[in-house]
Amino acid sequence: PSEVRLENSTSRARFNERITITGTVHAAERGAPGVRVSMRSGGDTLATSETEPDGTFRVGTRVPETMEATTQTIVVQASEAGRALEPADGSVDVTIEETPTELRAAAAGSDETINVTGWLTIDADADVASRPLEVDVGSETYTVYTDEDGYYNLSVASVSEPSTVTVTYDEAGTNFARSRAEATVEY
Repeated sequence: PSEVRLENSTSRARFNERITITGTVHAAERGAPGVRVSMRSGGDTLATSETEPDGTFRVGTRVPETMEATTQTIVVQASEAGRALEPADGSVDVTIEETPTELRAAAAGSDETINVTGWLTIDADADVASRPLEVDVGSETYTVYTDEDGYYNLSVASVSEPSTVTVTYDEAGTNFARSRAEATVEY
């Protein structure tokens, strides 16, 4: 029988940080050389590697923004088509942490319009282009998207004089933290 023995792994990571797992693939209590090793999470293959002549391996990847911020079970599977090696796997739990975000807002109003401007930053050099933001002005909610540098600008008709506007970043499907900014409308 074959076996995957995990020896070392990353325990915590967030977007763009590396998850690395090392170990050995054994067949009949000996290191198995040249075996394909896959790192998987939730059915998705994150990375692949091959064992060294002594059966040891190192497999790793950077945390994608789409990996949920929670404890993830990472499975390392060894299998080789066409070889008399039974598929085997081992698993470790890795805590994926939220990646901090920061949102800034400013608002200026007149009798006719309210202009809301600001920017979104995300740690770890994440792409900030086209990120959705919800902007609450009075009783209305608008969606605006950031430009390639994380800036946004929204002009809306002024129906009443709200004293503050609220901008929220809360993008589903990412491990980026929710952030919120308020601005007093300057008339």
